[in-house]
Amino acid sequence: MAHKDTMNRFAVLAPADDPVTGSPVAGEHMTEVIFACYSGVVGQLAGRDWKYIKTLCEDYREMFGGRNVSITYDGAHFRVHLSSYAPGIEFIVHEFGQRVAMANLGIVAEPAGAIIGRGGWWLRKAESDQCVQCTIYHEDGCFFVKFPWSVSTASRIVAIDDIRRKLMGRAQFMNKTLSESASTASLDSAPSHLEDFLQGHSPTPGEAHH
Repeated sequence: MAHKDTMNRFAVLAPADDPVTGSPVAGEHMTEVIFACYSGVVGQLAGRDWKYIKTLCEDYREMFGGRNVSITYDGAHFRVHLSSYAPGIEFIVHEFGQRVAMANLGIVAEPAGAIIGRGGWWLRKAESDQCVQCTIYHEDGCFFVKFPWSVSTASRIVAIDDIRRKLMGRAQFMNKTLSESASTASLDSAPSHLEDFLQGHSPTPGEAHH
């Protein structure tokens, strides 16, 4: 996913040299699992003061007999250092890797302004249809979805799938509506409100959920 800048616009990052750690298990080698991640979504993934990362590491240690795990961010990637223990690696990839992938997944749907609606009303409606709290925003030509850090990975998958289907459906409807409008009048003679209709404003990502 290409972005014009790499500023963290959501929350303070934990320093890369201050990892969240667990306890080592003697005799086990360590491995590193890397997840590419745009810096602007790190805050919403990690939570304030890296609350989610700390909770994830605690859960990992409890589930896997105190095995060591640490998670840092280097400006472009999450780096997870953990024991070379297959069940533990699978847990991290499924629980954390999927979150990172979804946060970086942009949904392309056009015309964006018409989809968004004046003041973002349609996005707010799509959010309210979900069983969990979320925010849909438009950035760099794509729609993205963010969640409070406490929303489970499974719930995120369900919500994003529904939102994607809603976006595609509305895009199809808007394209059909605009095509029919264009066939009956040129843009020069179109109603004055058509320009406003085409230029709906998306809410900015704003502050991350805490």
